[in-house]
Amino acid sequence: YGAEGDGEDDTNGATTSAFIQRAVDLTEEIAERQGLLAKTEGALERAAMPLRAAEALFFYGAFSLAAFALLFLLSGNVMTTVVVGVVLAAIPPLVANFKAKRRQKAFVAQLPDTLALLAGTLRAGYSLMQGVEAVSQEVDEPMGSELRRVVTESRLGRPLEESLDSSAERMSSPDFAWAVMAVRIQREVGGNLAELLLTVGDTMTQRERLRR
Repeated sequence: YGAEGDGEDDTNGATTSAFIQRAVDLTEEIAERQGLLAKTEGALERAAMPLRAAEALFFYGAFSLAAFALLFLLSGNVMTTVVVGVVLAAIPPLVANFKAKRRQKAFVAQLPDTLALLAGTLRAGYSLMQGVEAVSQEVDEPMGSELRRVVTESRLGRPLEESLDSSAERMSSPDFAWAVMAVRIQREVGGNLAELLLTVGDTMTQRERLRR
């Protein structure tokens, strides 16, 4: 505490940071041209991993190259290096996919109860926006974070239905997309939205029972 930093160390750190930033920017340009950036962003969002797509791709590439080089130095065998290196390189995408699948499954399981809670807030006199905000504070993850993101986007000027549609697409949930479509139709033609949400949630529950 209170010690002055070494000027040379600060300069070296700044140079390293600038080099890494430039490498990340270059990775982003290449990935965008190859169409990998949007796919990576979607995968990271579904897995709730707080990384920029360009950063994730850069560090993944650096990790893979370092792993191949280290394996070759240790084994001296090209075939062993390739086999083990491919296995190690496959681990990060598999982990991200596993987390995304688990999160998606939890999200779908929460849908009927979430719709019932939302219907309860509407019956209590809340608007749809107020109901979504209230429910977002009550439900567990991942539904809570998704609804809070919907609320934030709506406050920034994005239409509520559009934000909900994006959440359904992000979570790859046809059931949620179906619920949003029902809300959109109801808001256009009128009717009892609370009863509609309860009906949609009950239909999801009965369908899941039948599937099991």
